[in-house]
Amino acid sequence: MALILIIVKKYRGVISQQISLFQVDDFDKAFTFASPSIKNIFGTPNNFGKMVRRGFPMVWRTKGVDYLELSLVGDALVQRVMITDKIGEIFILNYIMVETNKGWKIRGVIIDQRPFT
Repeated sequence: MALILIIVKKYRGVISQQISLFQVDDFDKAFTFASPSIKNIFGTPNNFGKMVRRGFPMVWRTKGVDYLELSLVGDALVQRVMITDKIGEIFILNYIMVETNKGWKIRGVIIDQRPFT
């Protein structure tokens, strides 16, 4: 049980750190939390930042983050996260996490539910 809690703390830390970096537009550092496959898709932190601002504005500017359930899908952990955006709308996102030789990385984010109150 202790090992599971350590793992949960590590990958939730990755998500939290990346979201915090988005708040201050530090896409260079935020890009370091992306998996190699995501880095290959976007190529540069600038391209990654454009994608986040356009496709995930609720993550770029958040008001609140709550961690929900965790599941295992194939070789990836999927962490459901409830995001409250800056105007108070609530979104549910699925963060797909993968462990690499450089630690936990975010392999993708899927918007599960668009705003609901």
